[in-house]
Amino acid sequence: MNEQQKRDIPFKKFWLFGEIVLVGFVALFLHGLIMLQVATNAGFLTAAICLFGWLPALVVGFIIFLLILRTKYGKFITLKSVTIFSFILALVIILPAISFYYETVPPKEITNQWHYDEDQEISEVLKWMGIHYDTTYANKGGYLYKVPNATQGTDFEWEYDESTQVITMTEYEHAREHIEDWKLLLRLDINLIAGSHYTMTTYYVSDVNFTLFNPLLFDNTTWKGSLLWDDQGK
Repeated sequence: MNEQQKRDIPFKKFWLFGEIVLVGFVALFLHGLIMLQVATNAGFLTAAICLFGWLPALVVGFIIFLLILRTKYGKFITLKSVTIFSFILALVIILPAISFYYETVPPKEITNQWHYDEDQEISEVLKWMGIHYDTTYANKGGYLYKVPNATQGTDFEWEYDESTQVITMTEYEHAREHIEDWKLLLRLDINLIAGSHYTMTTYYVSDVNFTLFNPLLFDNTTWKGSLLWDDQGK
């Protein structure tokens, strides 16, 4: 075998780099679809990463691939090894998106406009409570509409622990009226009335500086969700 033939051998493996490119592109596409389920802007961010990150990575990857082929390690670049690498690459790209989705998107039954059932003590201080998830920016916000004027209320941010079913509500940072921020923890028991609406019972857990009204009024209070926002959650 002459020197020219030796130099030509690595070029026969170039098509294997195409497998890496194809798998990576498909993985990025799936990553983008998952991120779109988190929030619209998250999907746009993935597109930007693909444009400004993936294309330069292809160039760098191709150079590295070419250099490896011209070394003694080129013999390890086989269909089997490239397939394994492509599979690992796909997992590295897709798994963070899946993890981010489950960590960020709340259960859809929580996001609603909640109206308490009649003849409960909380009716003396509250009209209704909104718990929302912004499908554009992935923000979790809500509002407590106080009595007697529905225009007088308080914005809050929230996080939900699915394992304990506890929602942590904190005063919205841009609408603070108090010297100290408040925090309120409630356990939620939510059920779906098939084809109709959600019902919820709240149980008081704890609070910090919650002075809007007696937080114990949330304890063992029943609510009805007026909307079915299936797009605001998973």
